[in-house]
Amino acid sequence: MLLTIAREMLGVNIVNTTMLGALIKATNVIRIESLNEPLQERFGARAKANFEACKKAYENTMLAQITTTGNKKQKSFQIEKVPNWKELLVGCAVTDVGNAKNFCTGDWKSQHPEWDNKRCIKCGICALFCPEACVHQQKDGYFQADLFYCKGCGVCAHECWTGAISMHEES
Repeated sequence: MLLTIAREMLGVNIVNTTMLGALIKATNVIRIESLNEPLQERFGARAKANFEACKKAYENTMLAQITTTGNKKQKSFQIEKVPNWKELLVGCAVTDVGNAKNFCTGDWKSQHPEWDNKRCIKCGICALFCPEACVHQQKDGYFQADLFYCKGCGVCAHECWTGAISMHEES
């Protein structure tokens, strides 16, 4: 859903602001309207579209409702209490940054990068900017993404100034 909203409203496959909308709905920590000013500061002319995408994700996010009945066969689940933002430790991280090497994250993607070696000048900008460090130089000097770890974010294609990388839908 978040990717669809980002594509529809922003024209890109980047779900950061749509994820914010879903997160705000799930946690109810802040009001959605409080993002207006930060989004304006961050995105300038694109702020309105980003806010609308965030708001649409907020409105379309459905939260699970837990109900109980007299049926003894019904399973019960423990629910983890989400800490209030004031209870969070400053600087704490649940996982290590760039931890894709520890997990098969490649099955999350809806797109993957493909290189046109006729346009590639072997500069390595794609590998430098890959947030998961899954772009590697091959023996022939050209670059390739390890699709086992690639999340399909498209950063490599965006940063490639020669246009040698294009994103293709997963089949």
